[in-house]
Amino acid sequence: MNHYEMLCILDPALGTEGKPAPGQVVEEEIAKIGGEISSSREMGRRRLAYQIGEFTDGCYQLVYFAAEPDSLKPLRESLRLNPSVVRVLILKTKPPVSLDAGGDPLESSIDSSASEPAPAAPAPESAPARPPGEEPAPAAPAPESAPARPPGEEPAPAAPVPEPVPTQPDGEESPAPAEAGSEKEDRTQ
Repeated sequence: MNHYEMLCILDPALGTEGKPAPGQVVEEEIAKIGGEISSSREMGRRRLAYQIGEFTDGCYQLVYFAAEPDSLKPLRESLRLNPSVVRVLILKTKPPVSLDAGGDPLESSIDSSASEPAPAAPAPESAPARPPGEEPAPAAPAPESAPARPPGEEPAPAAPVPEPVPTQPDGEESPAPAEAGSEKEDRTQ
């Protein structure tokens, strides 16, 4: 069996008006495929970034479960056909992750034996002390940029850029557009 993480966005009306609770919908679908839920957490109702079908809000459900790899396709298909499910994301994860202990699922999936903490960086050396009464050296002057304009004077307009002359494949210049239009008129008469 492989271990999986599933995030579902469910119909926000679940749990009201005789509809099943959001967690119950997901648990039933996983039970149909013979999966075992290791932990589940309702993340609450949130506004969606964009409308999906008729939904602008959704109930988020995070579930960690174990199942056979061959059973994922039927699970995805049944969730896709379930009208209470808006969106689903299923990822393969490391075994097992527990949300019930209050730990961070990302922290518990990191292998802590892989490396030791990095040593602390050495403290920066301080500048040599000045003798008492000595002034610090003045800072270098900033380089001058463009000369300042008197107040109220506007910058000069930029020079116009000439348009490129189109060329024909043999390197000759093509006729100007006005000339081409006059030849066209001559042919039609």
